[in-house]
Parts: sequence; structure tokens; C-alpha cells
Amino acid sequence: MNIKLSGNSLFWVLAFLAFIAGIWLRTDGILSKALEYDEIWTLESYAGATNKVIFTDLALPNNHPLNSLLIKYSLMITGPDNLAAGIRLNSFIAGVLTMLLAGAGAYLITGKTGAGSFAILFTALSGGLIHYSQTGRGYSLQTFLIIAFAVGLIFYQKSQNHWSAISKSMVALLLAFIAMLAILTVSTSVLFLFPVCCLYLLSSVNVVNEKRTVMNILKGICSDKYILSCFLLTGFFALYWYLNNFSQFRQGQGIWVDCALAAQ
Repeated sequence: MNIKLSGNSLFWVLAFLAFIAGIWLRTDGILSKALEYDEIWTLESYAGATNKVIFTDLALPNNHPLNSLLIKYSLMITGPDNLAAGIRLNSFIAGVLTMLLAGAGAYLITGKTGAGSFAILFTALSGGLIHYSQTGRGYSLQTFLIIAFAVGLIFYQKSQNHWSAISKSMVALLLAFIAMLAILTVSTSVLFLFPVCCLYLLSSVNVVNEKRTVMNILKGICSDKYILSCFLLTGFFALYWYLNNFSQFRQGQGIWVDCALAAQ
């Protein structure tokens, strides 16, 4: 019996195999690998700390607040006998979901199954993403949240014409919440969120039969009050977070400068 697969079917098979391979690469050695210095620091300093300490002790770059909070609770589930599992569980889950989100984002942009399949493949085989999916640091969660924010914007842009005002408001609030979580995970997330927002706004500008002047572009950008509110809410939160913790971040920079001078 001859089984013929269409192009789309082949791409679905590729996506499935790439996803399974990505999971295997992320589980291989995740429990047997020795804890890294930053993981030990998180374990010693934040696993038993109060939530207030986790979100205010920002002077050392070892603390990725939201990730530290999740590690605190995942260790309650796995127990002291499974430290590697507890400290790396959240990074692993975020890494697995990142593969799916990358595929979904590529498919939404192009409308082609092949693009989604190759996005999953490239994400699955990325050495950096594999490493951080096996490490109890906040970078895997940060990547997941930033990609989730970007994919959510793409989905909103393509589907908003079929939604009610309440639905648009809810999605905008959800996207702002995701962006805030990314900032709470790693403070540098704003460096990635900002260009994503700019690209979205520029891609949403639709100036028809008008000169592409600065005013017309600004008019187009401000036409969607829901998503603009999302960006403003995220921006105000980022401003509050950085200004409120400015002295802590400055201390963190000083630590790295001292380390660099000591190494010379």
C-alpha cells in the first residue's frame, strides 16, 4: 500500500519530529547535571525568602525575580530530594512552550505550514535555548514571555476585526500583563519589548491616498486605542519599575565593574 503525503502533511510531520527532538534535547541530562553557581545562589538566597525579598533584592544580577518566585514554589512540589528538578522545572516548561510559540508566530506571519515547521525546528535545535531550558535561570522564561507577547500582537492584528470592544480590551490587558511579567523576570526585557512594539505600530499604519508624513503615520498609530493603551500601560510599568529600583540596579552595575577591575 502506497501512502502519499501532501506538502502540508510532510511539514506537520517535520514539526512533530522537531518538537519531540527538542523535548529530548532539553531533558537529556537535566537532572544529572551539577547545579551551576547562579542556580546555587538562587537556591540559597531566594528559595526560602519572602516574596518581598525576592522582588526587592535586585542589586545582584543573580536574582531574576519572577523566576526565583516560581523556583520557590516548584521546590515545594519536588521536595529537597529533587533540587535539580525543582530549580529547573520552570525553565524546562518555558523552553518547551517557546518551541510551539515560535511555530505559531511563523505560521501567523506567513500563513504557511512550512514556515511554522522550520521555526519549531530552528528553535528546537538552538544551543542557547536548550542550555537555558536546562538551567534554573530566568532567561528561558524571559524568552517565552517575549515571544508570547510578539505572537499575541500578531494574532490580535489579524483577528481584531472579528472581536468586540470588550474582547479587544481583554486581549490588550493580557498582552500588557505578559510584557510586565517579562520585565519582572529579567529587567533587560524592555530592550526586546520596545522594538517589538515599534514594529507592530509601523506595520499597523495604513495610510491610503495620503502622503506618508509624520503626522499621518502618528494618526495611524493612534487609531487603535486598545493596543496603544497596552503599550502605554507597559511603558508606565517599566518606568515605575526602573525608577523605583534604580539604586539597586546601579549597585548591580558597580558589582560587575569591581569584578572586572579585580580580574585585571
